[in-house]
Amino acid sequence: MLIYAILPLHPRLGQDLFQMDAQMWAIHGYIPVDGEVILAEFDHRDTAMAVLAQLAAAQEHSRTPY
Repeated sequence: MLIYAILPLHPRLGQDLFQMDAQMWAIHGYIPVDGEVILAEFDHRDTAMAVLAQLAAAQEHSRTPY
């Protein structure tokens, strides 16, 4: 799953999307080694929003002490 490919990079998410062109949406974030980068691209805004929400939830879960 895509979020498991992104999480090991330890990104700081911008919590927003940007439209790259008429039919391309991107999630951007900050990765300590590379700086600001595009983490993923999507053909549909709804898909990008869903993945962004999953990433945010997964990051929050990983910060929760057990």
